Amino acid sequence: MSRRLIPFWKKAPFFRLLLPLVAGILIHWYSPPPLPVTVRITSLSLLLTLSWILVPVGLRFRFRFVPAVSVALLLVCAGMLLVWKKDPRNDPSWAGPSPSYRTIEIETSSSPVEKTGSLKCTGYVSILQDSSGRTSRARAGIWIYLEKHPLFRHLPPGSRLLFHKPLTAVSSSGNPYAFDYQRYSLFQGITHQVYLLRSETVILPPADHGFTRTFLPGLQERVLTIIRRYVPGQREAGLAEALLIGYKPDLDPGLVKSYTDTGLAHVIAISGMHLALVYWILLLLFRPLEKRKGFRWLAPVFTLAGLWVFTLLAGAQPSILRSAVMFSCIVLGRSISRTNPICNSLSASAFILLCYNPFWLWDLGFLLSYAAVASLLIFMDPIYRAIWFRNKFVNMAWQSVATSIAAQVLTLPVSIYSFHQFPNYFVLSNLVAVPVSTAVLFAEIILCAVSFAEPLAAFTGAAISFTLRVLNQLIGHLASLPFATWDGLQVDLLQCIFLYLLVLATWYWLRHKNPKALCAGLVLLFLFMTSRSISFTHAIAQDYILVYNVPKKQVLTRVRGRSCLHLGDSTVATENSFHLAPEHIHSRLHGIMGTDSPIPASADRAWVTGTIN
Repeated sequence: MSRRLIPFWKKAPFFRLLLPLVAGILIHWYSPPPLPVTVRITSLSLLLTLSWILVPVGLRFRFRFVPAVSVALLLVCAGMLLVWKKDPRNDPSWAGPSPSYRTIEIETSSSPVEKTGSLKCTGYVSILQDSSGRTSRARAGIWIYLEKHPLFRHLPPGSRLLFHKPLTAVSSSGNPYAFDYQRYSLFQGITHQVYLLRSETVILPPADHGFTRTFLPGLQERVLTIIRRYVPGQREAGLAEALLIGYKPDLDPGLVKSYTDTGLAHVIAISGMHLALVYWILLLLFRPLEKRKGFRWLAPVFTLAGLWVFTLLAGAQPSILRSAVMFSCIVLGRSISRTNPICNSLSASAFILLCYNPFWLWDLGFLLSYAAVASLLIFMDPIYRAIWFRNKFVNMAWQSVATSIAAQVLTLPVSIYSFHQFPNYFVLSNLVAVPVSTAVLFAEIILCAVSFAEPLAAFTGAAISFTLRVLNQLIGHLASLPFATWDGLQVDLLQCIFLYLLVLATWYWLRHKNPKALCAGLVLLFLFMTSRSISFTHAIAQDYILVYNVPKKQVLTRVRGRSCLHLGDSTVATENSFHLAPEHIHSRLHGIMGTDSPIPASADRAWVTGTIN
């Protein structure tokens, strides 16, 4: 039988395990059953799965679907239990912001990053002491906001802070369709926050947590020191830090916007592209070991160690963790002389990562990373083979263009749903930025390796700075061109699902010439256009008044149809547009007429954030 005729689910058995696990995660988050019910179902499905070997062979063949159903049910329950376990609100060691706690000790887990009015870092509550002097240990994530004091600016990870101040729960702004900061924090394992002044904080000696808390942060700080010393230019050094280890606090905001508007967010967000280069370098370094029979086993060990040290050094973000797990599967498969289909390695990595943290299912980096790789696996070859060029260099350029187009196919719906924009020049920007950023990443690795030789390191750093400066100017020019970004796009979740199904139906029809797939695609296109028409009809008929929750500002918007009148502080429309933009995009408002007219006194406290129909 031809290899092409093997069904996808047979080539990727982990994909069949991944689907029920994802279903269980979604079920528990959106409609959680009582925990005792989940435990009973888990026990029954586990008992049925284990006892199936005792069933006679004849009955096993007749009811061969039973073990598949029991395993699927077991994985659904496993997904639900993982969500329950990962939710910090279910941890008995965390009591929340109880007023009985007078003294709290926290431990920082990251270095402070400067914000507008404070320094911000993450940490853990480690010890709680109530008014009677009784202490208890806890392990709960917390946002730490610090006064801009010299002693706070250089706090290393693992620093311990002691204070007498209640914690406050993390909350969202409450504005319609705004970013849900409370849910985002919860998915990071954080439920509370605190603002500390230097006068009310006692800094204790840092705790020693060995490799992950001492060695890796020290190594990361060493890499940052090398880049800041040898790469001239603040913007270029900040971009170099993000390219190599994913350190983003030094990135220039204007530069980030230019890269985002031109479809290059994946360049400044460390991803599989970076780890693929590290994997290739490790293969070259340890290839001599593979040729020696007695030392052959050291090659995969050293390769795996190198991959995971780089992953931890880069912050272990979901996008690079996905790549690390997938490359680990590839290394293990090569070490035992077995070929493992890339789709199965991809499914296995997703399964492992969701078992570790089921909340990554809502992480945009996680979703976009898998969507991009799946899109490349499905669409890269057909798009590339659609056009053939005789010239070698033209063919290489077309391969890069085909890669950019293929990666956009499955990432486009979720990008529009989440970011409401589309970079029109993504092909041109990727054609230039991807090879240049790859070369810069390779040069940065060389810079770290030769940092002991100052003249050579200075030359390498100057070359990196010059290359990044030219690249930044080019990307900035592309971002300033007319129609560089198609913004204000809005699709709801149902329309996003219709788009994905439409893409898959169209691909199946083109690949297999199946008329049923063509009919399904036309039906999905009709459903998508109908849903869009209904949403525009609702937008034209809308009529309401909205009062926004903006700190230290008064903002009121009068919406009629797709037009709106903005009253209150006119600076909000420009300085704090993230408060207004989600509602304007969702309601399809095409403009804001800003004024400095004050909000009527009668409306100041009579209205709350929400809509009035």
